[in-house]
Amino acid sequence: GLSRILRGHEKGVWAFALLPDNRTLVSGASDGSVQLWDLRAPTSAATVVIPDRAAAWRFIGDRELVMVSRNGRVSRRRGPQFEEVMPIMQVYPAPDALYHAPVFAHDSTLMAQGAPLSPKSPDAKIVIWDWARRTQVAEISTGQRQRLTAVKFTPQGKSILAIADIRSTPAPSLTEWDIASGQEIGSWPLPKSAGVNTYTSSVGRRSFTFSWDARQAVILDSEDKHTHLDLASRRQTPLGIDLKRTPALKGGAFSHDNRLFAAPSISGLLRVLDLTQPGFPEIAVRKESLHAFQGVHGVTFSPDDQRLVTGGGGATAIFFWDVNNFQPLLVLSGTGSAFWDPTFSPDGNTLGSTSGGGVSGALTLWHAPSWAEI
Repeated sequence: GLSRILRGHEKGVWAFALLPDNRTLVSGASDGSVQLWDLRAPTSAATVVIPDRAAAWRFIGDRELVMVSRNGRVSRRRGPQFEEVMPIMQVYPAPDALYHAPVFAHDSTLMAQGAPLSPKSPDAKIVIWDWARRTQVAEISTGQRQRLTAVKFTPQGKSILAIADIRSTPAPSLTEWDIASGQEIGSWPLPKSAGVNTYTSSVGRRSFTFSWDARQAVILDSEDKHTHLDLASRRQTPLGIDLKRTPALKGGAFSHDNRLFAAPSISGLLRVLDLTQPGFPEIAVRKESLHAFQGVHGVTFSPDDQRLVTGGGGATAIFFWDVNNFQPLLVLSGTGSAFWDPTFSPDGNTLGSTSGGGVSGALTLWHAPSWAEI
């Protein structure tokens, strides 16, 4: 039976031969390229599937994570297979994992969530918990009369930002509040289309992205346009992505050195922009993405910025790309039709992503001692 598929050539393979060491295969393609393959190299990563429907999660160690299920239950998981489960607390349910899904602070144990609106409480509020202490630490009254479609901690973790659903708001804005005092710090006016995303019905947490140095952000609006925000000067710059060629964009990801921004789309295309150059030019476009039949549903950079990882579905759940030439390096399979927000553990050896179809909401984790060996 079929034991292995070798991927890497752009054009059809016309010739191949096994070297005398019985380990190395040489292949040649119609475009003149030659590839060497180590047939004894490992071909797959150890996989763990957590079936609970995850609304939000984050790594808190190399083999430890905290997860919020869509029923609002918060738990801590650790161990070689993440098999040790420790219940923590209960928060608001997030049945669709888009509205009211919790978000985690980057470098602390804080977690925030937009509280559901009710006739008794029409003012949209942001509730902040310390999940490690199992307690609510703040409740911020936003003054908004619409539900919040994006809630995000600033990277320093001392303030929080939110965008209100603009279907009945003529002038949307991104507003920042101080967590300790609950007072508004300031706001940025946004394009009118920035409040509701046409594909997900919200500007969910996947459509609002900070750079790692907290000086930049990118917002995806309802017209599938990315807007770059300079948070110091409040300057807004549209990112020049050809929407006719790249419909139904997703949020995106910054590289750790804040030099690159990767913009995926459910049409299967991936574009990478250079943020150090005027006008943020495209430096890579995958016109024939290997996720073509599943779309690109999430993207992240490896901790060393040498690999770009995209989330698709099924047999092409995860792809690793070489950032130096944007050629595919590795494919990981999974169960589900859409893998969202791929995320690396602190040591970079475990990759996690939630699926949006099949085993909807299940968290899949792939582990390897070194991705370069696969």
